[in-house]
Amino acid sequence: MSFTYANARLFVTKKNLPRTKGYTQADFESMEWQEVDGMVSVPDHGTSLSYENQPIINRKVSSKYEGEADAGSGTLTVAHYESDPGQIMLRSHAKSGLMYGVAIEFNNKRSATTTGTVRYNTGMIGGPTTPGGERSAFVNDIYNMEFTDQEQIEVTPVDGIAPTNSEAPTIIGAANVGSELSINLGKWSSVTPAVTYSYQWQADGADIADATSETYTIDAADTGAVITCEVTATNAFGDLTEVTAATPAVS
Repeated sequence: MSFTYANARLFVTKKNLPRTKGYTQADFESMEWQEVDGMVSVPDHGTSLSYENQPIINRKVSSKYEGEADAGSGTLTVAHYESDPGQIMLRSHAKSGLMYGVAIEFNNKRSATTTGTVRYNTGMIGGPTTPGGERSAFVNDIYNMEFTDQEQIEVTPVDGIAPTNSEAPTIIGAANVGSELSINLGKWSSVTPAVTYSYQWQADGADIADATSETYTIDAADTGAVITCEVTATNAFGDLTEVTAATPAVS
């Protein structure tokens, strides 16, 4: 069944990816993604094969043989949003020269309980350039996307389920008053890249008021308590909460 780009969503991975392997659907579904808002047009994407000519001395027409595949390239155009986390991340990625994951999720759900088609690629991001315009023209940013090292993986609509976890999150940092603690998310998986994470830090199992960010600075009131954190992953189909192991008693 055909579908359009209307209400499609684009995501990039928060971390760069090594070039040392081909990534599977399961690999992509366990990555941490950031949605890019303000999308005006989607980049060309998809893997194409090249063919090599082999002249044959006693034939008028050469033979062709399969050559290397081209992962493709295209341009992403977004309306310039200074404070959008996804665009802030794009601008940072574009300066790095490193490879990232790119996911496009289409709005072709079969029902409210299924995903849309998701296409995964890996590539380098360049730009942005900003076209000129007249007085009333909107300011857009254009990013080059050079897909590389990976054939596109397309996942057709499937029944939606809440995120799953195969490796519990852990706390990073020393259990000392004044120390900043942070979270290693562990390993989650989601049938859609549209996943958000929320946090609730706890002392001796009780919620700490207003401690709901990715980091927590240990307060003197926590002395003698052990610190844990509830991490909740949420997608369109539900949520799952995992609790970290406790720190040693705060000193």
